[in-house]
Amino acid sequence: MVESVIVSVNFPDDGGEDTGILLVGKPKPGHASEIINAFEGKAARELYKKLTKRKVVPEA
Repeated sequence: MVESVIVSVNFPDDGGEDTGILLVGKPKPGHASEIINAFEGKAARELYKKLTKRKVVPEA
């Protein structure tokens, strides 16, 4: 059986190009979230933009 996982992303955006840390965590019921990965600076900002950009789905 495959475990279903919801990943939470936290990225405080202060506007600086090379600032900010993007944390990727997995919520654990009844416990603190488990940090899976972290990205910093420009890489964090690019990944955040990629993850939060809405895709336009063409109507059928």
